[in-house]
Amino acid sequence: MLYFSVYNYFLAVVLYLITTKCSTTFAPGIVPVRCLQCLCDIETSCKPADCYGGDGPITCGYFHISKAFYDACGSPENSWQQCAKDKYCSSKCIHNYMNKYIYKCFEPNCLNFARLHHGGPSGCSNPNTLLFALRVNKCSES
Repeated sequence: MLYFSVYNYFLAVVLYLITTKCSTTFAPGIVPVRCLQCLCDIETSCKPADCYGGDGPITCGYFHISKAFYDACGSPENSWQQCAKDKYCSSKCIHNYMNKYIYKCFEPNCLNFARLHHGGPSGCSNPNTLLFALRVNKCSES
């Protein structure tokens, strides 16, 4: 009887993690997983970074998401800071943002996703986004 209870408890925990979109996975969407992984690795070594302002807007989480970026992506879940520090929610925000602005670029590829992520809606035409985007793109091709 004890074995059955432990098994049921284990199963309940697994089901809970699956149904709550455990933050160890990326959300599905327009940006390929490899590109998301490279963005995450290059931005924060894929760790849920604390919020930091530095020389620009305050950014948080796995992808250094700002409040403006979060608002533009449709505020998918939770609060901005909670979402930014949750891998599933923050990657969902990335997908939503890319779906909204990718039309401003020539084609939907990792280079352009990185340029939009780093430079906002006009990132694909901003020369200051190119070096960052080339790093992300090179990573995604390796």
